[in-house]
Amino acid sequence: MKSVPKKIVFLGMFSTLLVGCTTPEDELARYRQVCLNYGFEYGSDAFAKCILEQERMDRKDQRRQENLRQKRPLEASSSYSYDTLPTYGSTLSRASHSYREDALFHRRQKLNDTMVAQREARSREQARRAEQIRKDEELARKLQAEEYKKAEQIRKDEELARKLQAEENAKAGIR
Repeated sequence: MKSVPKKIVFLGMFSTLLVGCTTPEDELARYRQVCLNYGFEYGSDAFAKCILEQERMDRKDQRRQENLRQKRPLEASSSYSYDTLPTYGSTLSRASHSYREDALFHRRQKLNDTMVAQREARSREQARRAEQIRKDEELARKLQAEEYKKAEQIRKDEELARKLQAEENAKAGIR
């Protein structure tokens, strides 16, 4: 009877030790690898956001696991007899495993949603740029047509000025 609570205490201590085994550098390297695997470009703003999101989700997972660890002994002592408490490798570990799978699924889903949103944003930006280029080209054609009209008008004005000068010269020579 008394060995079951010792197992729970041992599991809690063991999991705490395991969590403490990873260094911040190891976690950061894991976050980087996950973000690179999702296709984010190293050093981009999206990559930095991905790393921050990974860290935030890990902290959230750790808080949830800590809450589960704190609730399990209370639930066990209040609703179970010591005979029916789950042992290591049974319901408790399956629930923890299922929780991790769910957390990973949601993390992947959120990152996929983020990537889809980023692709859509890039697509909208490319469409906006293409439209701006089309407008700029249209404006350039209009400006070129105006310049051509101005050049034609200047040519006509110069021709008229030469005719008037020739008339003036002819009148001055006649008189």
